[in-house]
Formats: sequence, structure tokens, C-alpha cells
Amino acid sequence: MLVNSALRGRAPWRSRLDALGYQIAPGPAFPPPASLDGGLVEHVVVPAPAPTRSPATHSDLESIVTAAAEHTRVARAAAQAARPPLTWPSGTRLQDRSDPDESAPALHAAERAEAGAPAAPREDARRVGLIVHAALETWNLRDDGALLEGAHHAARRLAAEQAAVGPARAAAEVSAAAEILSGFLRSALCSRLARAEVLGREVPILHRDASGRTWTGACDLLLREGGPIVVVDYKTDVVEKDAAALAETYRAQIDIYLRAVRAAFRDQDVRGEVWFLRTGMAVRMAPAAT
Repeated sequence: MLVNSALRGRAPWRSRLDALGYQIAPGPAFPPPASLDGGLVEHVVVPAPAPTRSPATHSDLESIVTAAAEHTRVARAAAQAARPPLTWPSGTRLQDRSDPDESAPALHAAERAEAGAPAAPREDARRVGLIVHAALETWNLRDDGALLEGAHHAARRLAAEQAAVGPARAAAEVSAAAEILSGFLRSALCSRLARAEVLGREVPILHRDASGRTWTGACDLLLREGGPIVVVDYKTDVVEKDAAALAETYRAQIDIYLRAVRAAFRDQDVRGEVWFLRTGMAVRMAPAAT
């Protein structure tokens, strides 16, 4: 028991309580139940009743589980409805993310080990794709050797940005990129590009669609061959079966580019194509079904 007084501890009755065995300030526990002061005062400590809690019933547990499930549903719906300020078209590809990346062959395991920490095949493929795109962006469209040299420059620049990339891995990436570009140089796509009017390469895209989502990225190539504007997206995938079916996995990405370019060139015909650089195959993307 703690006794307080408005007189800051100077009330005369406080000393009387002390004589009876009470603790005036926090300290040891109260004396056990007994007669105090020679039996003049009967002293009994009455403990405060412990709070009681009714055991949860089966219906209580059901309601808790139901409420938790509803909160989970609401949270999941809110997370799905949330939109980042900018979205990249290249992230829309329809594919099983557990599959290995098809955009370039994995570098040899020994080459990766020699370079230091091994890289995942998907990271290898991404870096080779960056090298190929960078070389095509700066190519003069005439000199085959300049295209391959551009791949070397891009690989060196990419390696300089990441200290973990050793010489063996960088050389393997250049070799993989050169293989893809050599296939392109032997194909009819290279001749088409040389004859076409190139409107832009790596053209920045910033487009807000009808739903309010804002898309940003870069369109690989815009060209004109005497008629409509052609939106081209380069792909370095290994085409093992049906190129049209593989191109269809990029449908959402191409449609975003097409909507953006059509919004900029409202009075012109715009169509889309996927160019598979390894084989020199072009797949024209039919308008999306509405």
C-alpha cells in the first residue's frame, strides 16, 4: 500500500500508519495478516482479485479466423491495386518466370568461375542483350566490322561499371553478342534496315494509357519503308520452334509501344514487328483483339 498526502508527507496520521507496520513509501511487502501494535489493530491484506478471462469458444475462434482472412483479402487487393508512378513495357512479357531466360546462351561455367562469383544464366543473358542493343544503337548501318566493334566497346563499358566482371566473363559476353550480331548481318533484316528510313533508335517512350497508367521505356527502332511507320523491337531469343508463338509472348510490350507511337503520329499508319536477330526472322504483330 502506498499512502499519499497533499501535505507532502507531513500529515500527522502518516506516522501513526508507520507505527502500525504499514510501509509509507515503496519498499518491502506489507506485513502478513496479523494483529498489529500489540493487538490494538487487526491487520488484513486483501489482495486485488485477479482478472478473469473466459475461455475462447469455438465460435470465437471461427470469428477470429474469418476476420483475419478478410483483412488478408483487403490487404492483397490493396497491394494489387497499387500502381507505381512509372511502369516499364519490358516487364510485361508473358512467360513462366521459373524458366531459364531465352535471350542468350548461358556463359560457360568455367568462364564464370574464372571471373569470380558465378552469375546466373538470366543475368548473363541480360548483359549480352544490353551489349547487342548498344551496338545496334550506334551502328552506322553500313560497316559490318563497325557493328562488331561496337559490341566490344559496349562490353568494355558495361564491364567497367561492374568491378566483379572479370576479363574471362567479359570476353565470353562479347563472343555471345558477336554470334547474335553475325546472324543478323547475314539476314534479310540487315538489308531491310540499310534501305529503310530510320526515324529513330532507342526512342524514349513516355505514355499514359486510358487507364491512367504511365509507361516509360525505349523503343528499339522506328523506321519507314515508304509506307507506314514500323515499330521494331529487337529480341535475342533462341527461336527453337514457332517464331510467331514466341513473338506473341511479347504482345503486351509491343502494344504499349504501338499505342505510344500512334498517339504521337495520329495521322499515320503504325504497325509493329518483332525482330529475332539470331535468325533474321521478323514477325509482324497483328492488331490486338479488342
